[in-house]
Amino acid sequence: MNIQKERKKTEIEERHFFVNRNIERAHNNIRSADEKYSKNIICNQKYSLFTFIPLVFAQQLKHFLNIFFMLVIILQLFPPVRVSHPLTSIFPWALVQVFVYIKEGTDDYKRYKRDKEANDKQCTRYTVGGAIRVPASELAVGDLIIVTKDERVPADAILLKTEEVNGSIFVRTDQLDGETDWKIKMSHSVFQQMDGFDKVAKSYFEVIAEPPSKDIYSFNGELLVGDTQHKVHEDNMLWMNMVIASGTSLCVVVYTGKDTRAVMNTTKARNKSGLIDKELNFYTKILCSMSFSFAILFTVLRGTYSMWYITLVRFLIIFSTVIPISLRVNIDWARVVYARGMEAHSDTPIVVRNSNIPEELGRISYLLTDKTGTLTTNEMEIKKMHTGDLCYTPDFIQEIYEMITNPKSPADLTACELLIAMCLCNNVIPYAENNKIGYISSSPDEMAMVRWAEKVGITLWGRGPGWVEIKTADSKKRYELLHTIRFTSERKCMGVVIKSEDKVYLYMKGADSVMKKLIIGKDWMEEEAQSMAKEGLRTMVFGRRLVSEEEVKELAQTHTISEDGLDLLGVTGVEDKLQDDVRVSLETLRNAGIKIWMLTGDKVETARCIAVSSRLFSRCSQILTITDIKTRQDADLAIKRIEREKDCLVIDGGSLQILMDMYKTEFITAVSMLAAVACCRCSPTQKAEIAKEVSRITKKRVCCIGDGGNDVSMIQQANVGIGIVGKEGRQASLAADVSVNEFKAIVDLILWHGRNSYKNTAKLAQFIIHRGTTLGIAQGIFSSLFNFCPISIYQGKISIGYVTFYTFLPVFSIVLSKDMSKKVSRKFPELYSDISNGSVLNNSTFSTWMFMGYYQGVVIMILTLFLFESALIQLVSITFSCLVLNELLMVFLCVSKVHNLMIIAQSISILLYFLSFKVLSDEIQIPSEWKKFLLQILLVNIIAILPAIVQYAWRIWMNPPSYRKIQATYSY
Repeated sequence: MNIQKERKKTEIEERHFFVNRNIERAHNNIRSADEKYSKNIICNQKYSLFTFIPLVFAQQLKHFLNIFFMLVIILQLFPPVRVSHPLTSIFPWALVQVFVYIKEGTDDYKRYKRDKEANDKQCTRYTVGGAIRVPASELAVGDLIIVTKDERVPADAILLKTEEVNGSIFVRTDQLDGETDWKIKMSHSVFQQMDGFDKVAKSYFEVIAEPPSKDIYSFNGELLVGDTQHKVHEDNMLWMNMVIASGTSLCVVVYTGKDTRAVMNTTKARNKSGLIDKELNFYTKILCSMSFSFAILFTVLRGTYSMWYITLVRFLIIFSTVIPISLRVNIDWARVVYARGMEAHSDTPIVVRNSNIPEELGRISYLLTDKTGTLTTNEMEIKKMHTGDLCYTPDFIQEIYEMITNPKSPADLTACELLIAMCLCNNVIPYAENNKIGYISSSPDEMAMVRWAEKVGITLWGRGPGWVEIKTADSKKRYELLHTIRFTSERKCMGVVIKSEDKVYLYMKGADSVMKKLIIGKDWMEEEAQSMAKEGLRTMVFGRRLVSEEEVKELAQTHTISEDGLDLLGVTGVEDKLQDDVRVSLETLRNAGIKIWMLTGDKVETARCIAVSSRLFSRCSQILTITDIKTRQDADLAIKRIEREKDCLVIDGGSLQILMDMYKTEFITAVSMLAAVACCRCSPTQKAEIAKEVSRITKKRVCCIGDGGNDVSMIQQANVGIGIVGKEGRQASLAADVSVNEFKAIVDLILWHGRNSYKNTAKLAQFIIHRGTTLGIAQGIFSSLFNFCPISIYQGKISIGYVTFYTFLPVFSIVLSKDMSKKVSRKFPELYSDISNGSVLNNSTFSTWMFMGYYQGVVIMILTLFLFESALIQLVSITFSCLVLNELLMVFLCVSKVHNLMIIAQSISILLYFLSFKVLSDEIQIPSEWKKFLLQILLVNIIAILPAIVQYAWRIWMNPPSYRKIQATYSY
């Protein structure tokens, strides 16, 4: 019974459709496949038209402040417990909500525009009527499409036919799996033998494919042409985001949209909230507890028990001023300012796509980076060629050319043989392009070697079945290719058997660790290979030996040949070019206390070389390499080795997965202590899992940066995701929180913009809490001196004006404060680590601000009541004026440097306040003796602010922070 259910389930999930079932329908551009399949669209939006309001509202309910003030508003609607007009509570809360909805809507609309740009990208659909250009979003399962050189594959498709006779094409997959080597794909033989694309377009056939899955390394399917079934394998598949590197291909679309391998390996975008939001949520709960405590205490002290619950609720509403409702809106406004500042004040283009996380850039402890396209340009170049006697570099191209043209010594002849070996021992296919020779290769290393040989006068001129042709300055020579020993990741070497005139040679190349077992007379090889590896170069060792006639006969029968006994020809060192200023950037970030991990889909050897050349690993570091873990015993041993290490780790994807499955917490904890880590052969889901678990287990903030579609999951999972606009696509850029054009841009983004954003937001938040606390305590003192009467001293419009018109601009000007220039932040990256651990917002700083709020609230109310005998309206005027002036003065003590906009904001606030005496004369007024009135306010504020001045002076002159010491030397 279960077997029958399983079969039925498989039949339902299995993808089965017809192509060109009705030729007339196909001619009229009518789809053959069912409409049940997913649309071919990219969607990074968080909300739809219907979910926008409820989801944003649900997001707001995560913040305790919003829940509390909704309760206050509801209570204010009932007259028995009302202490002021309901608008005094409704207006601030509504203002906050309106801003949040505008901000979230704007951000999501921007994501919609970016998605639309990607979905509207044109591609070629092929029908009986010919080729037509359509947006990628209009493609459907069963469509025939044409993809040409340098075009991105718009959906998962089966390769039916290519323009190459043998049906092969090369593809680049670095945007899919992170691997830099080009892959070869083969068209299906049943269609490749047809004449032209038109013949295929007029063919009727069926496609049976496995259900959509994440696995990009396997595929099972069938083509039913007539009554014949033809198997389809992974070699026949083009996955979305692959880029065609050569030729033109005709394909049939099998999976679209969310069913494609690329999208299924991408995690759903999540609503990110910063660590500072969680911290402030915690502190607002403390404030709420204080508000409840005060309300209960004052209710008990009032001594009225018949209607005690009415009194309790009224006091609760009165003390709700301690909880700052404007906190959220101020922080959200600040984030908009930070985002615009990042985009406007950057040396390179920056686009902030998620304005909720600027402060997170100031809390980064771990940076997880992709390799290809992020740290490197994926452009290979030979930096050294060593033949034992001499070492050749690109600085001596002309000398090498002359030496090759006219060799005069045995060393010259050895160099010639090594260059010929570079041209013979590879899979590079040359072709003519604009009267120049061009090359197609699955390996950037092989491409670099062939181009190097071409520069010095030995050119790979042609390749065909069983032959290779090489051109020198004055002649061409064709070599017979008898056999090819293919490269595998296990063997780490490849070879060719070549017949030249009457002699047969075996040429081999490979990693030094493998070739040293096959070569005789290798006294200098290992030393030179190690020297190149320390420079971050990818080493390749070449060897050659003469093949006897007996071996040739045996090769023809068994297709195998002995690979040892080689004579050493030389060692080459290939450099994967780094992005501009990568070395300096990594060193600067490391000095800022940020630990850097490299997550790549590339091979272990490649990743290790880049880690060294980019200075992710220092040259004197001890590098622990862990590969091929299979059992729990291997995993136990690996954990112990990592715990003993203090430097660097290189680990392959298989071993990583086993350790994450068996010892996730122990592994992450141990690895997080290392200076740097390189994870190789990582799948997109592995990258995302590492980002998630590092943040969860270490309780630190993780930033991920990448440029490819295979990095999207990692970027979306990180606390902060940074996308680089890549050469092959914009998937990472579109899905990221912040988009940059090059890696070096993140130095200023993190060390300056991130540091300023976090520091200023922490100050702003605590200042606003202090402002509410001061007002609440003043109100409490007033009530306690008047028989604990639950009446608000500040009624109506002035209550609203306190946090809006009178203090908003000066307080908000804190977000524009800067304590150093970009240049200084780069020169002293250690200043970042001073605050990234949360030193500007913690229990100590919160307590200090709370004490200041308590003290100032008590002083302002008591001094006014006991030193100045005044009528109630004058009491309101004096105390309220003192509260406003106190906040304006405190702003000056809160910033590192006073700026012009702050002075303007202070002036506007003072002007608005004095105008209020005219407009709101029924609530506040200046007494006839206005000079005495001003002196009273000034005296009270001097006494109120004195402890803050003393504390500020002690902090600046007696125990100055690091940035203050630097300010004394570097002006900005």
